[in-house]
Amino acid sequence: MNSTHTLNYPLLEMLISFAADERESSITVFVKGLIISGILISRRTYLKEVANAIRNGVGNMNEELANIFDKPISESSHSANNTEDDKRKLIEFINLKNVRIVSQNQIIHIDLWCGRIDSVDGFSLGMIESTNS
Repeated sequence: MNSTHTLNYPLLEMLISFAADERESSITVFVKGLIISGILISRRTYLKEVANAIRNGVGNMNEELANIFDKPISESSHSANNTEDDKRKLIEFINLKNVRIVSQNQIIHIDLWCGRIDSVDGFSLGMIESTNS
């Protein structure tokens, strides 16, 4: 079975393409029973944040590892002149920051999350808010 994400969620694809232009928005996605909520960011921002997290980590290889992520960042900066096929490849993934993952009555907070658009079972606009009840 060949699933095509562009036919299933055109609004989600549009939001991801807006994020590629550095226009962030809040979103909640449903993936295999998990509720994942956060701020939709570009691939470039995601990779930059990953590189910064590695640089700020512990160990001797942090700068070397961070530089691995810097290369795709510089490549994606040339993406303004990409073809439609190149742009479609950028829309294969959802990148989130300030993430909340809801699973079995717990809310887990993480800085960054990346997932495949074709793994999404559904989505809604806006973020899940923590409540103190």
